[in-house]
Amino acid sequence: MQKSVRFQAGAVLLLSLCCVLAFGRSAFCAEKILCVYDRGFVPLAYERNQKALGFEADVLRAALQYSSYEPRFEAMDDWSKAQQRVSGGEAKVALGMTRTPIRDKVFLFPKTPSVDLNLSFFVRSSEGMHNVNDIRGHQVGTLGDTLYERLLESFGGVSVRRFETEDEGLTALKNGEVDAFFGADRIIRYHIQRDNISGLKTVGIPLAQVPVYFAVHRHTPKLRDAIEQGLERILENGRYDKLFRKWFVRELSPKQKTQLLTAAQKARGARYLPGRGHGEGAAVLMCSGKMYSAGSLVKGPTQDYSPLESALLQAAAAGNLEVRAVTVVKANGEARVLSAKERKFVRHFGRDVLVLWDPSPGTHATWMITQMLPYSGKGASRQ
Repeated sequence: MQKSVRFQAGAVLLLSLCCVLAFGRSAFCAEKILCVYDRGFVPLAYERNQKALGFEADVLRAALQYSSYEPRFEAMDDWSKAQQRVSGGEAKVALGMTRTPIRDKVFLFPKTPSVDLNLSFFVRSSEGMHNVNDIRGHQVGTLGDTLYERLLESFGGVSVRRFETEDEGLTALKNGEVDAFFGADRIIRYHIQRDNISGLKTVGIPLAQVPVYFAVHRHTPKLRDAIEQGLERILENGRYDKLFRKWFVRELSPKQKTQLLTAAQKARGARYLPGRGHGEGAAVLMCSGKMYSAGSLVKGPTQDYSPLESALLQAAAAGNLEVRAVTVVKANGEARVLSAKERKFVRHFGRDVLVLWDPSPGTHATWMITQMLPYSGKGASRQ
């Protein structure tokens, strides 16, 4: 009898270990936690066919994969009630929450945000608006009863029109019913790409950058710590960037890659100089579709800026700050890896900037700029 009990116990432990190795947590000890989210917070968290989808849902699953917690998601129509369920302990996590002094007293927050959102003005491309001050005196749409609306009130000088969803606001902007729409750029661009909306652009620099967090029930510090450790892990091993690219990055088409490389190659120099060559060239593709390029005949210690830095500065001087992709070509026309200085410079334009380069002659690759930090061009990247 004792041998039978020991055998059964050993079998259970072995099966549990197999579950941990196969699925990242033990099915026998994982604590199921209820996580609530705003049903319409596309693409951060939303529901389709009774399943939680979106960037934040994927990030939370990845962060808790090797923990003793298993998230179970529930969509909420009322965001206030979602917060009440977490503060009361019925739910343990709320997705997509910004921090305030009051919320810091009610919830626990990881140190690391799930995502940073730039809050920007979108206008019709045909409008003669070039900086945020041009917005004043116009009617601006935004989501009602949100942080966006409160920021617009602080900004001042605009007439605010409330909308229930980004789709409604963007439709009104496209039809000329409002002069601008204000909100989180990544979310708005997701809707623009999904619905194939053309003729819209951002104006000036973002009015604010807002970090978004997972809010945790105040009496579960171990859960908060598990989320923080998981976020640090997926940021380090590249899993976060893969999810970010899946939800927010618009990939380059073969035609756009060719255009980007051609622009950089043409920028190397107007003529070939014997013994000196063409030098290097760089090209920058903006989200608007506009291209900037710059080159140098020779590379010397007296140069203040590389061709890539020069092209980016051209774009910034023209008020274009939304960079989609960059490339730098050598004298032989091959796209090279960015230097450490260039990588840091490009990173200021966002983690979603794509870098087109040749890991080997004739082989093109597009990496997010964060994938190149602190990549040196030798060995394998973080995967």
